Amino acid sequence: MTLDLYLQKDSSASPSSSKSFTDKALQKALNKIKTAVKTLKAFQNNYVKKFNVTNLAKQLKIPNDQINEFIEIILEFQSLFTTIFADYELDVEKIEGIIYLTAAPKESKEPEERRSEDLPGNDEKTICLTKEELCFLNDIIYTFYHVRRGKGFDLKTNGSQFLSRLKTFHYDHSEFFEETNNLLYPSKIGLEIGTYIQSLNKLNKKIHNFEISNYKVVIQEDGKGKK
Repeated sequence: MTLDLYLQKDSSASPSSSKSFTDKALQKALNKIKTAVKTLKAFQNNYVKKFNVTNLAKQLKIPNDQINEFIEIILEFQSLFTTIFADYELDVEKIEGIIYLTAAPKESKEPEERRSEDLPGNDEKTICLTKEELCFLNDIIYTFYHVRRGKGFDLKTNGSQFLSRLKTFHYDHSEFFEETNNLLYPSKIGLEIGTYIQSLNKLNKKIHNFEISNYKVVIQEDGKGKK
C-alpha cells in the first residue's frame, strides 16, 4: 500500500508557477547541506575534539544570525534517526513517476535472533519516572545538545545546582547515562527517551506511559517513588 504522506494534489499550485527559490539558489542551498554532511564525517574517531561550526559557517557563507538555526537542523536530524528511525532504514521508491520515501526494519540481526526477541517472556525493563524527573531529563538532553554541544558533564565540578541535581538523577537512573573519559554522557536509551519527550513538548502533547526500544516508561505523580 502506498502512503501519500506529502502529495500536492492541486495542479494549479505547481512549483513552476511560484518559486520561492530560483533553480540556482536552490542548488546552492543543496550544495551547502551536502558540504555540511561530508564535513561532519570528520568526527569519526575524533569524538573528544571540538568541531568548529563558526569556520564551517564562514566557508558556506552562512550569516551569523542563522548559525543557530543551522545547528538546530543538524540536531533535529540526529534526534530523528536516534528515535523514530532508530530501528528502521529509509529507502527511495518511484511509483508511476512519483518519488516516495519508504521505511523498513533494519536487517542487522539474523532472523532467528529477531524472532527470539519477539517471544513472550523477554526482559522488558520498566522505568518509573515522576513528572518532575521527566522535565529534568528534558533539561539534561537540551543542555547536552545546545549548551554542552555534545560534550559530557563533569560531575566533579562543584557549585552548580544543575550538576547537583544531575548527580542525584544519575544515582537514581544510571541506565540513562554512560561514562567516558571521566565525563558523563547520556546513554542511547537516555537520548531516545529525552528526545521523545522533547518532541511531545514541542507539540504541546500530554505525556502518558509509553514504550521505547526494550523499555516501558511509566509516568508517576510527583513524590510517588523513583523506580
